[in-house]
Amino acid sequence: ADIARLTMEATYDGFEPFWAVANDTTMKTPTPELIDDGFEDASVEEPFEPTEALIDTSKAQRMLGWTPTHTWRGL
Repeated sequence: ADIARLTMEATYDGFEPFWAVANDTTMKTPTPELIDDGFEDASVEEPFEPTEALIDTSKAQRMLGWTPTHTWRGL
């Protein structure tokens, strides 16, 4: 809900889509292994942390000041 509020308070013009997801995964397999197994043709420019999500939320951080406050870990 906090990202929805931030989008309504933002001062940019027009429409901007944002990803509103946790920065981690629910997978037991580490993210780098998932990439190797499922996206073998993808070029990875920076290494991934073991539970890092494959979805980039940096646009929401940059434009709205939003960062995920919830995690999938421990569920």
